[in-house]
Amino acid sequence: TRNVDFMFERQGMWMMRDTWMCRMDTAKPCSGLMLVQPSEDTYHGLLQHAGRLQKLSMADQELIVQYFRNIAKTQLRTFKHLEASFGHCLGMVPGINASE
Repeated sequence: TRNVDFMFERQGMWMMRDTWMCRMDTAKPCSGLMLVQPSEDTYHGLLQHAGRLQKLSMADQELIVQYFRNIAKTQLRTFKHLEASFGHCLGMVPGINASE
């Protein structure tokens, strides 16, 4: 385990990368871990955006990414793999293995 307090010093919107299938070359954001500034405007904006949508092929991730990119016009940043990765992919994370 390690302390993640340093993440809360960051500004803006942060998401982990969508590495569920252990493809570490992806830049696609994932809602598995997010850093979002608390805001009632954001909450209500997400609800309104969700109410206008017919279908989401990528469920919550698609809703969140669409809202922040297209409605809120917010830059989405992704955590480094060493900061946020799925446990079952840890052997594939660059810098984890002693042999690297």
